[in-house]
Amino acid sequence: STIKSLVFKDISINLEIANKAASISAKDLNTLIELYIAYFNRVPDANGLAYWIDRFKAGMTLDQIGESFYAAALLYPNETGYSATMSNAAFVTLIYKNVLGRPNPDQQGLNYWTNSLASGATTRGTLVRTMLNSAHTFSGDATYGWVANLLDNKNSVSREFAITQGISYISDSDSISKGMAIAATVTPLDTSVAKGLIDALLGTIPNT
Repeated sequence: STIKSLVFKDISINLEIANKAASISAKDLNTLIELYIAYFNRVPDANGLAYWIDRFKAGMTLDQIGESFYAAALLYPNETGYSATMSNAAFVTLIYKNVLGRPNPDQQGLNYWTNSLASGATTRGTLVRTMLNSAHTFSGDATYGWVANLLDNKNSVSREFAITQGISYISDSDSISKGMAIAATVTPLDTSVAKGLIDALLGTIPNT
């Protein structure tokens, strides 16, 4: 079916995403949003999020969607940093940066997740969801509570961008690079810079 949207020079506004987002559980919606954060470290675009909500409702599992996200990440190695030939350790290190906001993983954690991949207990498409669940368990922790706060704040900005405002970039490369630029401004304590970028983007839309 055709997406009802308003199309402008660089972005479009999806008029149906809010209702679509409300048609699945809050927990599943959070996971879909956080797959974008984990694999691309970017905010989702409304049209892409709408597509994956439809796929999920049609029976695709979150792990299968994760596998698809990993495959997509490999198509844009310059933007995402992924390659099919990267080592498991390099993959885990990149996920640590995206999911946990930690560019330098501790050796114990690195060994644990690398071994999980090497043994076949997880794949590069399913490991991320496990790590996302792990990240949320740090909420309120004296040492790593900021990890959960950072993920929650990136989720909040993602919702503002894709669901509340319904924004999508016209080009796929813009969706990745500009979506990453917005996510990169989010901190465990602050989302105001990211929200300001969203407001500025909306300000480019001519009054109709």
